[in-house]
Amino acid sequence: MKHYIFIFIAIISTAFMSKAQNQELNFSFGHTKQITTIEISNNGKLAASAGSDKTIKLWDIKTGKEIFTFSGIKSNANTLLFNSSNTRFLAGLITGEVCIFDINSKKLISTLNTDILKDVKSLDISANDKKIIAGYEGSIIIWDIDSSKISFQLNDLQKDVLSVKFIPESDNEFIYSLNELDAIKIVNINNPESISSAFENVSQIVGNIEFLDKQHILMTGKSGKTSLHSMTSKKLIKNFSDIYSTAINSIGISSDGKYLLTGSAENEVRVWDIDSTHVILSKEGGNSEIIDVKFSEDNKEIIFASKNGIISILDMAQMHKFRIIKTCGTANEIKSLALNENLSYIATSNNDNNVRIWNTKTLDFKILDNFEGVITNLLFSPDSTMLLITSKENSYDENTFETTEHIRLYLHNLNNDTTELIVKNESVFSGYFSENSDIIIVSKNSNIKSYDVSKKITIDNQLLSENKVLASAISKDRKQVVFANLNSLTLVDVISEQTIVTEIAEEIVSLVFSDDNKLIFAFTEYGKVIVYESKTLTLIKKFETKIQHISYVNTISNNNLIIIDDITKQRFVLNVADFNIVETNEFEKTILIENTANFLFSANQDGIIEIFDKNNQLKVSIASLSKVDWVIFSPESYFSSSEGALSMIAIINMPKTKKTVETYKKKNVLEEIIK
Repeated sequence: MKHYIFIFIAIISTAFMSKAQNQELNFSFGHTKQITTIEISNNGKLAASAGSDKTIKLWDIKTGKEIFTFSGIKSNANTLLFNSSNTRFLAGLITGEVCIFDINSKKLISTLNTDILKDVKSLDISANDKKIIAGYEGSIIIWDIDSSKISFQLNDLQKDVLSVKFIPESDNEFIYSLNELDAIKIVNINNPESISSAFENVSQIVGNIEFLDKQHILMTGKSGKTSLHSMTSKKLIKNFSDIYSTAINSIGISSDGKYLLTGSAENEVRVWDIDSTHVILSKEGGNSEIIDVKFSEDNKEIIFASKNGIISILDMAQMHKFRIIKTCGTANEIKSLALNENLSYIATSNNDNNVRIWNTKTLDFKILDNFEGVITNLLFSPDSTMLLITSKENSYDENTFETTEHIRLYLHNLNNDTTELIVKNESVFSGYFSENSDIIIVSKNSNIKSYDVSKKITIDNQLLSENKVLASAISKDRKQVVFANLNSLTLVDVISEQTIVTEIAEEIVSLVFSDDNKLIFAFTEYGKVIVYESKTLTLIKKFETKIQHISYVNTISNNNLIIIDDITKQRFVLNVADFNIVETNEFEKTILIENTANFLFSANQDGIIEIFDKNNQLKVSIASLSKVDWVIFSPESYFSSSEGALSMIAIINMPKTKKTVETYKKKNVLEEIIK
């Protein structure tokens, strides 16, 4: 079974665009919960990531592919470290243990135990790989690797040990810094009573210590300063010219000792000339603070990892070449998402209130910003040349004590890369693209407008009712719009602007056209279904169901509808042929259902995705995702995004086969067997 590992903040693998060539169900996802830390190897070739799902993953930085998943550790890891030869890496757990993993054998070879049940704050390994040192809150412990026994312990330090390092070419001396001013000490293991005094002229809490050579040490800290000190005299040699406004999280030194690399909590990477102490290159690292930085083996590239799980590569010669090679998640939760009809673009908005448009073939993206209000919806035009962006903002009048909702519609043209505001401060209920890619606007007060894209003018068509809109829908051919008020149902022909209105006595919460556009289904909040003929709004059928509260409705194969009851957590199928509602199996916390010609996808708040065939027979159950918010599909592919710190997107290429797909879970990893 081939696994194609592409975990993105809305980055779509080229596998999504291609036809399934093999008879397999290919899917991929990374950590099932929030990323806790990422560490890059000393040569810049590997990365290790830890998640709060109690797994550690090893990645190939050049290819972006996952090499292996280490599972079965006792607790989550918050600290990772590669040894100098990059053959092993260490993981400091929140329960105090330190795990040693061998990269070649892909095995956990040892767990070093301690009575200190606190987070491991910092780690180092001696140059000869014989000893490991760990810093905790108030304590430092050294283990002998061969015996797995504690060989040294220092307690009662009162503060967190932010950084701990063996002195070069020695496994008997180490230096550490505490989470307080002027608290940097050197300790000789053979004579622990002779702890040296602090370094002179250290005016910050030092979070990072790195040796330039045996005689010189670089220090950075929470105040954003960088300084070079003598190891023999303990005196300050020089301060670096510029400072960050926030803490420096990580530092790296080029192999020739000429350059310093820093990554900060303010999302900026800098390269410094150590001799002159000046910044020679700088680059913003995105929307998440940087937690690890390294030079490549030849010093030509910068590799850095962000807290949101992204590992990025910068070309030293051309810093504008910013290449995201992998994401394991995003700190900016995805809020809305759209996929164009030919699968060439995906648009996402995050809680940073920017819009990203991704090219699914090249994986390039561009960012649209400067939107007023909070972005609530995205929609591509039928010809895939435009993106409609909806934002919402509330204003409070202190004189009248009233809150007013303002809706704005923006139109982005993908051909000329321009964005214009087309509707401002209006109470828009919904916006749709018509068949010719003009925009239909349904206002909350039942006013129908249209925006002519070519002429860039808004046409105020007609006020059809004085009551607010409760639900609306557009036909599959984009030629009709239907909306419900408190006492009426209105059908508007998009081309002729002719309208049909019928009185209703129900409060409609959801409307949907059948796939052939011949029927309109209206649903009340508590389960009543009303069926209309779409050309004349003639009432065909009205019937009660035992559905307690409808939260989701969508069409499935053969014009049938799927309905979710968010109170009973059950799903129902409405058979269009005889208008019979059939209760299906209970599905706890179901939030949405989508379909293709041959498969039905159901997802719930715990991230369980079930795939059914068109006869409603369960084929595949996929677990270990976060809450699933969207499912978008093509005839061959399934595409989803999950919520929260992970916010990943998974792609599933559906098999073109009649063979049975069986699944099972082993150590929280889903494996597939094709028989």
